[in-house]
Amino acid sequence: MILPVHVEEDSAWLSGVSSFQQLRDSVNAALNDWSSIETADVRWEIRNSPTGLEHGITISIQENLDATGFARITSQTVGDSNFVQHCEITRNATGFSPEDVDPYLRIFIRHELYHCLGLHHPNPYPYKWFAFHDNRRVSVWGDPTELIDLDFQTGVSLLRPAAGWYESTGRIVGTVLTEDSRPAQYVSVLATRQNESFFLEGGVKRLTDLHGRFAIDGLQPGTYFLYVYPLSYESRPWNELPSATREVRPTARLNQIIVQAGKTTGPEVVVVRTLKDIFE
Repeated sequence: MILPVHVEEDSAWLSGVSSFQQLRDSVNAALNDWSSIETADVRWEIRNSPTGLEHGITISIQENLDATGFARITSQTVGDSNFVQHCEITRNATGFSPEDVDPYLRIFIRHELYHCLGLHHPNPYPYKWFAFHDNRRVSVWGDPTELIDLDFQTGVSLLRPAAGWYESTGRIVGTVLTEDSRPAQYVSVLATRQNESFFLEGGVKRLTDLHGRFAIDGLQPGTYFLYVYPLSYESRPWNELPSATREVRPTARLNQIIVQAGKTTGPEVVVVRTLKDIFE
């Protein structure tokens, strides 16, 4: 599916960029960051007119916003999946200057494109992103100022998989329990890999459900470890989940888990201590 993109060439942009061509160059660079992901089918088409963009993306600038900018999304639920119909990326014109352009305008647009594709960032500890995939929440760990790495690619690939990609990946399923055998509800489970130098890389994350169960999809074949940690109190929108088990102590499960293409590994059971257990 090709996503149409329209950039509104408002004169307010010229307080930062030297020309509309420089603006278009930043937009194209951000779009190319996403379309270069080989495991995902992300394609764009720049349009000179906003006509017919009910299912596309517009990029504009506006004075006196409360933040650097934002993406406003109109979505639709079809069956068990969520689809972004239209996305408006808006940059704050107030204080916008040449110092904000290279490379920061590209980073800003690339970041907001996360949202246009369906990625979000609900839980700042550790820094990560999640995507809606068949109504399941999949989180990707990383730094938004960096180029899109394998972790980010997993999220967008689950949403817009390239032909044959999903079949080339595996999944880990399991349950997280507290020491008194209660299900750990809505805690983060991160599957992280060990690279050739034996350093742990980023990872792909899921939230557990009400029964403490999780299923982490889209994992490249390899050896993984699990890391469990609670939602932070600043998380949005998960701060509206009063049943979340927040007192979980961050726990690394160092048992090696082998993931194979096209197969499900598990069920894995992770037992975590809570802060209550520690102080009693």
